[in-house]
Amino acid sequence: MTDILQTTITHNSSSSSILTQDFAKIIKRYKKHCSYITRLLEETDRSYREIYDKNVLTSDKFSDIKISTTEREFIELLSSKPLALIVCSQTYNGKAHFVNEFLNEILLPESPVIGKDDVVRMVRIKHHQTTGATLNISGSFELLDTDGAQRSVSWLTVPRDLLIVTDEHDQAETASLEIRKPLNLLGNNLQILITPTNQKMNVPDIYSQITENVVPIFIYIIDQGQLLDHDIE
Repeated sequence: MTDILQTTITHNSSSSSILTQDFAKIIKRYKKHCSYITRLLEETDRSYREIYDKNVLTSDKFSDIKISTTEREFIELLSSKPLALIVCSQTYNGKAHFVNEFLNEILLPESPVIGKDDVVRMVRIKHHQTTGATLNISGSFELLDTDGAQRSVSWLTVPRDLLIVTDEHDQAETASLEIRKPLNLLGNNLQILITPTNQKMNVPDIYSQITENVVPIFIYIIDQGQLLDHDIE
């Protein structure tokens, strides 16, 4: 199911705070529902065992009412995988502006630091007690700061050169930047993922990359006058 959320983002700090608080409430309700579904699954399994042990149904009929493997895996993944708020837009600036307003800080550089034609890598933001960052270049991880997982990096706003991709081969690999910092809203239940911009990859490959090992929540920021064909794709 695809939900379309249309909203106007302003530079008003109080409106950003309301946006953040509202989303935190949604996450809390989601986790509560996941816990409830998990309990229902456990109770259902107990009922299955009781029906099976007492031979209430034949094997064929028992198989008909049993939850399928696919359905079970889906339910289990809902509670075991973190949510990912996947931020999409027509431009990098639209994504960066939303994330900065959402977090109420200038974490990502905006225009004119990043131009409309710049190739920007995928960015993943995760909660961690200390601030650090990791750059994924052509399938390998490189620590940006020595002991970066233990001490703060030297910047508050991500430097431009960590976001821009200049290597043609690196574009094909969907190079990504992972940022870890204390973000109470995120906790271990939520990640923020900013999709790559102007990278030479097809949509299925990008989708596979950004949805791996997460439960995705897509949000699309419309920051231009009209949607073009490639925006709709």
